[in-house]
Amino acid sequence: MCNTIVTGVLQPRGNQATTWATTWAKTDVGTEPTVLPMREIAVNVSGRNVRYLDDPLAIKLLFSSTQLAWLWGILRVWVGYQWIAASLHKVGNPAWVQSGIAIQRFWQTAVIVPHHGPPRVPFDWYRDFLIWLLGSHAAPFMGRVIAYGELTVGIALIAGAAVGAAALAGTFMSWNYLMAGSVSLNPLMIIGEILLIMSWKVAGYYGFDRLILLRWPREPRLDVEGFHVRTDRTG
Repeated sequence: MCNTIVTGVLQPRGNQATTWATTWAKTDVGTEPTVLPMREIAVNVSGRNVRYLDDPLAIKLLFSSTQLAWLWGILRVWVGYQWIAASLHKVGNPAWVQSGIAIQRFWQTAVIVPHHGPPRVPFDWYRDFLIWLLGSHAAPFMGRVIAYGELTVGIALIAGAAVGAAALAGTFMSWNYLMAGSVSLNPLMIIGEILLIMSWKVAGYYGFDRLILLRWPREPRLDVEGFHVRTDRTG
């Protein structure tokens, strides 16, 4: 049996306050340190004890391993292509980027409540939101936001630049289309974009994110004074 709690803080060389945790602990059968599975980790941040749960190994391999970066690269290129294809007929269309009449007609169709059958927008609060957009004459502005937003998200995903942020923006747009009654590829797009958000660290590995993340300011070298790890391993 081994229920291990090891405590302490690491002091950095420099002016950045940094804390760190590890899974080194001693078992009952010997004095040599053994790597134990990490479950709950406590770190000291600005004098406050913060606890978080470590990810299982399978999740790390799936969403943080560069060996699977090619898989997420294929997915982000596919999602990005869909957004660019959807935006091309909008950015050069005055009905989208000037008058906004295209998105206005889309909203007007979405808010109709038929006498028979379910409405296109099943949630009253979202229908009220679309009615408010129509009443506030937001169509010209929102038409440009949607057209250029789709194009920007598509380019960012294909280029592998800020993949997590681009996928989050894409998820929001896909969700709004779905809420307004436009199904199409939106359910698949939402699933793909959520996966890209979860794999944001490696989804852009074969892209600009690799240049950005590898040059991101790192933690300074640490002088070990101690650490705090709770493993709660029984066996």
